[in-house]
Amino acid sequence: MVEIVHPTTFSSVETAKAQMEADHPGSYTAPWWGDKATEHINNRGFVIGFQDTSKAARWRLDYDPQKGLHINWVQDIKGSDQAKECYKISSIRAETTMQDYMIGWTKSRHDDIPADIKQRLGADKQWRGAYWA
Repeated sequence: MVEIVHPTTFSSVETAKAQMEADHPGSYTAPWWGDKATEHINNRGFVIGFQDTSKAARWRLDYDPQKGLHINWVQDIKGSDQAKECYKISSIRAETTMQDYMIGWTKSRHDDIPADIKQRLGADKQWRGAYWA
């Protein structure tokens, strides 16, 4: 499906998240673990957002040069594709802000990293408070 871009650019992650939750109510409590390690993005081993597993819906904080800092909301649609919506966030330190949130979300959950992601990260890696080493 085509991604819908919300017409408002939000002043913070919190205000964008509040609008996303108003538009798509749910219990987004399960961590969404990043598993990408490419030339352009490396979020493997970090919590990048949260999921409502009962609704097959999830959101993550993201950055790209075209959209800037934003929240991507996605819901799997049975027998179809996905519903997608983007909530842009105004930020002068977009990539740093995204990294700060991911570190904060991972700090209290690092022991819960899924085994398959931990294996790809490196089974010997340990959480060092802000990164895996």
